[in-house]
Amino acid sequence: MYLDTFGLRARPFPVSPDIDAFFAGGSRKELCDALRAALDDDGGIVKVTGEVGSGKTTLARHLVNTLPVDRFVAILLADPSLTREQMLYAVAEGLEMPAVRTDPELLLVRLKRRLAEIHGSGRRVLLLVDEAHAMPEGTLDQVRLLAQIDAGDRKIMPVVILGPEELDQNLALPELRAVRERIVHSFRLRRLAGHEIDDYLTFKLRAFGWNGARLFSSNAVRTIRRLSGGNLRRINLLADRSLAAIAKDRRDLVQSTDIDAAARAIRFERRRVSADAWVIGTSAFVAGAAIAVAALSFALSQGWVHIRTPNEVSSSAGSEVRVTSPAIPPGAATATVPVR
Repeated sequence: MYLDTFGLRARPFPVSPDIDAFFAGGSRKELCDALRAALDDDGGIVKVTGEVGSGKTTLARHLVNTLPVDRFVAILLADPSLTREQMLYAVAEGLEMPAVRTDPELLLVRLKRRLAEIHGSGRRVLLLVDEAHAMPEGTLDQVRLLAQIDAGDRKIMPVVILGPEELDQNLALPELRAVRERIVHSFRLRRLAGHEIDDYLTFKLRAFGWNGARLFSSNAVRTIRRLSGGNLRRINLLADRSLAAIAKDRRDLVQSTDIDAAARAIRFERRRVSADAWVIGTSAFVAGAAIAVAALSFALSQGWVHIRTPNEVSSSAGSEVRVTSPAIPPGAATATVPVR
């Protein structure tokens, strides 16, 4: 690990979402400001899309952590496997309500009452739904119904749904027309441009304790741009791996060759994982086939299965064919042989 080498308190480029040092560049600050302004509108659903690894989850967590607590109660759901009922339970738990798990209808009544109480105190509940593209249609429809809860003339729980481009494809389905028509704002999280990547690398290093000269050469930054396409997750992978390489070699500047080497290592590891999965699957198939052959051989030797000869086949043509066997002792291997 290179932390001690560069005097860092933690890894500045983790692959998992990181809100300890939120990078506001690359239009992210503007997007956060637009989201906050949208939450003051008259409810509805706000949609945020961006490719995998663009930082949607980080953005959602940053928004939750920076909203004024005297105005908002924020709930972030990141489990796309929730059913309609589980969605209600999760929102109730987020509001610290005792959940009535045996009666979803009663829970919904109490949930509406609790939302009205919070609204009456001058605050609003914000529901953020991450990985919304992978949610069942029924769960997304429940999200729509929650967004429609009102207190008189105003919706009291704005909803933000986040997902990759697949979310737009799902929302285009006829079954989700009602959800689509409730979307009042749509935002897209874009990739970082070339100069923004340089700003991002510098910002993250400084945020985690680096106070020396730049660690990434201009050529290295250009190579990161070429190989990552401005995708944050790919940038983090390349930066993290290349920093480890120069720390091991006792060097103090990442060059473009280090980025290329990092990319090759990452691709090799992914190919190896895929190859290992293929080998495991093939081995399992071969092992299963061997067991089946052994079981069949054992059954033939015991006389439990009889394979007919061509003469037997011709003599029984046109008649119903049944295969019978004597009682098989408990625990003995069995094999099913198709009769043709």
